[in-house]
Amino acid sequence: MDTVLILTGAGVIVAAVGVAATVVIWVLKGVFNLGGLHTKVDALTERVDDLSKKVDDLAEGQRALQADLHRAINMLTALANHRHDVDGNTVFNVPPNP
Repeated sequence: MDTVLILTGAGVIVAAVGVAATVVIWVLKGVFNLGGLHTKVDALTERVDDLSKKVDDLAEGQRALQADLHRAINMLTALANHRHDVDGNTVFNVPPNP
């Protein structure tokens, strides 16, 4: 009977060590995977920041093009609405920007 108790106790101890080893391996694997995910998130954050900078640069270029377009429209409007005073000088009427 003592042999059965000793073998049962040894079996329980082996099982407990196996479960503990499994839990430790799971924790270490989780920490390792978390580090990999952290690296991937950092890389994605950098890519999003680069994309955001490109969008900001495009928006700035669009604003510059709009300003140039408004100047060209104002010049064409002035040319279309010019008149000549009594001395023959050309007078341009530039309507205000809306």
